[in-house]
This record gives sequence, C-alpha cells and structure tokens, in this order.
Amino acid sequence: MSQNPLLEVELYAFASNSAQFYLTPHEFDVDLDGNLYASLPIERNELTLGAEAAKAGLDLKLPPSCDLVRHLLANSLTGDTTSITLRIGRRDTWGDYWWISGTRWMGRVLGVEVADDVARVRCESAQVSLKRIGLRRLYSRKCSHVLYSAVESRAKLSQASRPKLSH
Repeated sequence: MSQNPLLEVELYAFASNSAQFYLTPHEFDVDLDGNLYASLPIERNELTLGAEAAKAGLDLKLPPSCDLVRHLLANSLTGDTTSITLRIGRRDTWGDYWWISGTRWMGRVLGVEVADDVARVRCESAQVSLKRIGLRRLYSRKCSHVLYSAVESRAKLSQASRPKLSH
C-alpha cells in the first residue's frame, strides 16, 4: 500500500519594519525560495466563505514562548504594524520542490493576548484595514472645511457676482 505524500501546506509570513517570521503549522520545516518556514504548532479559526470572506478576521493560537509572540508584544508598545499573509504551498510529486500555489488571506495583526499555555493573535483583513474614513466621504463641490464665517462668505459672494464697470 503506497502512502500519498503531503502535497499542500499552509505558510504564514509575518513582516514588520524590524523583523520577518516565516511559519508553518505542519510537522516539518518548508524551504521555499530561500525562506525557511519553521514548523510551529499554530491553530486558526475557519476561514469564511462567500461575499463577506474578504472582510473576515483571522484568529491564531500560538505557543506563548515563540519569538513571534515576543515581537508582537514589543510592537504593541511601539505602535509598529505587522502584516500577515497566509499562502498555500504545494510540493512537486516527484521531488521535494515547493512553490506558492496561491494566497488565501492577507491582513495585519491587531493584537496579541498571552495566557499561561497559549497566545491568541487577532488579525484584521486587508480589505478592512486598507479602508480610510476620509476616502468614504461623498464627493461634493462644497468644501467641508470652514475658511470664512457665514457673513464673510456672503460678502465675498456678493462682490464676486457684481458686474465690473470699465471706463
């Protein structure tokens, strides 16, 4: 009886200004394009399917003693943002060659909570985190910033609407 080798793995890439972490929840390390994805017991929530899938968050459970958790705790004090990308890696059936077959989820780390036996990492989707309130404002010909008082505005408008007489 032949065993089917594992052909697909989850690959997590965490990146901030000061560090990068490459992790996989599988029992072996994965070397992909010069990046070593270290094996670490990671649990995650189910990814949402359907129309709201792009907005759904990602919750991870990690060992509290890992370097990533220490880094995220330090970043929470400095305000440095850490991005996360969940990709799927595939292995060639003939050898040990790995490649990225797709990206399953992208976003940023919102926070980390550490308990005695587990660290919970909350992540927000890029679809949510890239939106800015200022960009949601409806287009308007009127400026929303007050430059003149109401009296000054009326005076300037009445002066502009008068025809100019030339001699």
